[in-house]
Amino acid sequence: MFDWRFWQYRDDNNCWDFVREVLHKEFNVPAEFIPKFGICPDDKAAMTREFRNVKKRFHRITAPKDGAVACHFSDEVLIHVGIVRNQKVWHASRSRGLSVDPFNVFEKFAITRYYQWQG
Repeated sequence: MFDWRFWQYRDDNNCWDFVREVLHKEFNVPAEFIPKFGICPDDKAAMTREFRNVKKRFHRITAPKDGAVACHFSDEVLIHVGIVRNQKVWHASRSRGLSVDPFNVFEKFAITRYYQWQG
């Protein structure tokens, strides 16, 4: 199994790229259903637009569980994503690199919704 602690937010990789790698390699989600967007993570409008397309293959869940995508929103604008793994949220950011947070810590930063792959 890949040691995700060594994943880095660089070389055109961002929070979504981390989530898609974990979904594909650890939760067996086909890569073609979780595309690499190639969007600057500062472009929240474009992130939100692409999220709306991808979320058609996911369903919203009320409680987090392993493999769920943890999404931060400001109103309805997507601002950050992470992945639930080992009952914590793993997420990557430019300022902190890879972080692993308990749900209550991750959820205090923004409106948080969880989405599960529906295959």
